[in-house]
Amino acid sequence: DSDSPGTRATAADPQRQQQARHAAQHGASAAQLSRGQGASAPAMVSTSFVPLRHGTQTIGVAEIVLDQSASAVTTAQSFRRAALLAGLAMALCIAAAATLVRQRARQEQRLHTRASFLAEHDVLTGALNHSHFSRRLEQACRHSNGRRNSNGDSQSVSALAQRMLARLAEPHDLPGLSEAVHISACVGAALHGVDGTDAGSLLHNAELALLRAKSNGRSGWSFYDASLDRRLQERRALAHDLSQALSQGWLRLHFQPLYGDAGHTLTGYEALARWPHPSRGFVPPAEFIPVAEDNGQIEALGRWVLDAACHEAASWPAPLSVAVNLSAAQFRRGDAIVGEVAAALAASGLAPQRLELEITESLLINHTQQVLATLQALRGLGVRIAMDDFGTGYSSLAYLWRFPFDKLKIDRALTQGLGSDARVDAVVRSIVTLAHSLSIKVNAEGVETAAQRDALCQHGCDELQGYLLGRPMPADRLVHRENEVVVVLETA
Repeated sequence: DSDSPGTRATAADPQRQQQARHAAQHGASAAQLSRGQGASAPAMVSTSFVPLRHGTQTIGVAEIVLDQSASAVTTAQSFRRAALLAGLAMALCIAAAATLVRQRARQEQRLHTRASFLAEHDVLTGALNHSHFSRRLEQACRHSNGRRNSNGDSQSVSALAQRMLARLAEPHDLPGLSEAVHISACVGAALHGVDGTDAGSLLHNAELALLRAKSNGRSGWSFYDASLDRRLQERRALAHDLSQALSQGWLRLHFQPLYGDAGHTLTGYEALARWPHPSRGFVPPAEFIPVAEDNGQIEALGRWVLDAACHEAASWPAPLSVAVNLSAAQFRRGDAIVGEVAAALAASGLAPQRLELEITESLLINHTQQVLATLQALRGLGVRIAMDDFGTGYSSLAYLWRFPFDKLKIDRALTQGLGSDARVDAVVRSIVTLAHSLSIKVNAEGVETAAQRDALCQHGCDELQGYLLGRPMPADRLVHRENEVVVVLETA
């Protein structure tokens, strides 16, 4: 046995005695690591019990004790360094996580701030938008209900509207433009406590007032009028009834005769939509066509007129033609109108040269290239193209050489002025001369007197139409007579 000081097994050390007996009984070594015992013992020792054998018998146990103090110190230092490194790594992870959390919080705050800004500001200009205005208007209404509002003074509102219009009308110099930009605006106003007490009704009534201001021309303003709301309700009811009329087939076509050869030869008819309303009677086209344009019904109405006119004209003796008016809305979908015209011709069997399509000059103001391309495609079908209402509005000679129209229709306002104003005669004569120089025929609308007919014939007008020669009438009342004068004088 080892007899190192403080390491000998004694009766007072039962654990060491038990390990020695275990090694002797089982014939296997046993070892343990423990702190030294006694003041002079090493700080850390390693004790092993090795059985001593003689043959197959265990005759004793050797106790081997090694001083492990230095190794213990080294191991402790290693553990301390590892713990320090682990602590530093954990601290770095915590710091990185905290930084990431702060960055994400700042980013979310920036996004929230941006979203809040965009919710109430215009993206392009940064100006306050309609949402902000609505919110502030609701706050103002809640604050003002129950007491008189200083904003309810009509004179103050009038003065404000005039200042706004005057300020906007001032010329504005913009970078890159050599000329100043001029802006016009319209203002509609509704008074709190007079025209409404909540934000919704005030906005609704102000918008109606704005529509009234726009109808009166540029740079105008208007207060709300209760009659505006009544007219709007009537307009909505008319739009509803028109939708039913289109779906139920209640519309009808009337045909106004066209005469050539100084009013002696019937050349064809112009197809005109008529609406016999069950309770209103005949609704004027000037009333229901704008409703159809505003409510997206004009395309359906235009297709019905085109199909019905071609079907009816196919039963007429050749070469009588039919003229159909096209709305600008029918050109919005590019070549769709070309397919509709081709389909109408194919379904009716009408020869293309017997169909005349009338367009107004206003159609050519916007998207000129697109419209001209569509007109060329229509012309390629073999149909004829006429420009309606020429001589008023936006008349431009550029349209005449950019597209070879087959016919110009002089506006009825010029026809009515013949004989009463020498300047009107000069204008009509110039239009006819110009059109003939471009191989374009001329039609005059609104012929109501013999004097107007004679004046137009003297100016060389090719075709006449008006109440003097024939009123619009249903298809079953048409009498096709060629090479003779047909004068129909009927009361309205």
